[in-house]
Amino acid sequence: MVDTTESSDGSERGRHRRRLLGADSAAATEHGATTADPAGAGRRPAVVLLLTAVGSLVPGLGLIVAGRRRVGWTVLVLTVAAAVALGVWIGRDPVMAASALVSAGALRAITVGAIAVAVLWSVLVVVTHRALRPADSPVWLRSVGAGVVGVLCLLVATPTALVAGYAQTTESTIETIFAPGRSATVPTGAPRPAARDPWADIPRVNILLLGGDAGPDRTGVRTDSMAVASIDTKTGRTVLISVPRSIEKVEFQPGTPLANVYPDGYVTVQGNPDSGENLLNSVYRNVPAKYPEILGATDNEGADALKLGIGYSLGLSIDYYVLIQPAGFQQLVTALGGYTADINQPVAVGGNTDTGELPSRWLMPGPAQHLNGYLGTWFARGRYGSDRSDYDRVRRQQCAVQALAAQTSPARVLLAYNDLAKTAADATLTDIPRGTFAPLVQLARKVKQANRITGVNIDSFGIPGFSPVRPDWDSVRQVVAAAVRRSTAVATPRPATTTPAKPAPTRAPTVTRTPTATPPATPQEDLATGCAYDPAAASAALAQWEVRYGSRFDATTGLPR
Repeated sequence: MVDTTESSDGSERGRHRRRLLGADSAAATEHGATTADPAGAGRRPAVVLLLTAVGSLVPGLGLIVAGRRRVGWTVLVLTVAAAVALGVWIGRDPVMAASALVSAGALRAITVGAIAVAVLWSVLVVVTHRALRPADSPVWLRSVGAGVVGVLCLLVATPTALVAGYAQTTESTIETIFAPGRSATVPTGAPRPAARDPWADIPRVNILLLGGDAGPDRTGVRTDSMAVASIDTKTGRTVLISVPRSIEKVEFQPGTPLANVYPDGYVTVQGNPDSGENLLNSVYRNVPAKYPEILGATDNEGADALKLGIGYSLGLSIDYYVLIQPAGFQQLVTALGGYTADINQPVAVGGNTDTGELPSRWLMPGPAQHLNGYLGTWFARGRYGSDRSDYDRVRRQQCAVQALAAQTSPARVLLAYNDLAKTAADATLTDIPRGTFAPLVQLARKVKQANRITGVNIDSFGIPGFSPVRPDWDSVRQVVAAAVRRSTAVATPRPATTTPAKPAPTRAPTVTRTPTATPPATPQEDLATGCAYDPAAASAALAQWEVRYGSRFDATTGLPR
């Protein structure tokens, strides 16, 4: 009698293999033969498409399953190694990596590399699918497979195309904003981009921030917003010194060309103290118009004049300037999704005190109010109806800067990158050199991590007895120097330790004056605290507002009745 158990079991195994690999492959295997494509022969269409998709997401995996193990493992290992190396490099020092990646050569390399990766990845998708697909696939499977492969190629190419686009946008924006130019106020020292700490030899950097008001209905540019950000390059702690536009008689260093033509400070209209042409905000427009090329070769004589005047008057050496038009600020805030601010007094949106034009609405007091680009701009620039219009506006501008610095995350910047780049290119002027941009990226990260911006106001509310018409610049220099020393001497961010660290060396003031017998108090405060909601102050401000405007505007919404 013949034992049929093995035969029966073999028949069952044969039927199972036929279901998985196809009858021809099974028959050949039973006779000891091998097929031309044992890995792909008879594979179900759904399995082929699924493995193609998985192999596209994990490069090399599909080739391994298809039997091309040597090539597949090589691709997989190289991909994983490259991803791990990139992750470790970025994770170890994200700021250093970012600054390295924004150099001109790196951006061009990223663009070319991203395109090459997109091409190679797409080729890999096609090769993987062909290796997985049975040689005798029907026409319909080939057609469906071609469509799926096309979609997969588009999907894998999209991220690399975005990377290439970001790189090109970055390079174009940087070349536009930081184009080579001439400056009459070049700083004596410059950071070293290739060094691990580009600012090692520069203890402080002072940047003049200007807000212009150019428009179709105005001649020239008036800088109605002016502040100096004095940054400790070791810690990122920053002193934001705001200078009101209405200050007169800004001084220039004796013996310089501007001091020779303005020996008593900046005065353009003698005998007319009420003339707006004597105010600080007219320097940018008037100096180049009246004394062209007085500073020599420069692309922006107005900005250089402000750097020299404000710098000498504050006792600082201004390294760079950045000028942004109001429309640019609004676009910037809009692109970032707005910011949240505490409001302690009603702020007018629009309005003109001189003509009697009423605001369109008011921003009413309250904590944690989210402001879009339009309202966020008016929060920073509105001054209608304020008894301390310029000074209140200066304070709110400091609060807006502090809020943006604290609330802007890398994710928000990435999502709004193209809009931010376009806004920066269209609305920004600066004399920051191209080679200094990457070190400034690192410094900006330090500023955000330190989270300590202190504010100093150069006005009668910040400095008792200060007169914008007859400013005591000696007192101002002492106040600024004291604020810088205190900021540098603080060892750690909030709260301060009881034993401060040894102060780092600070950049010497442009001029040394003999101090008065009793130095004035330093009007310095942490903006995170100074800009916080104050219920008592908000209630008092609202009560005063209701007396003057309550009959025309709703006290809850700030909208017209």
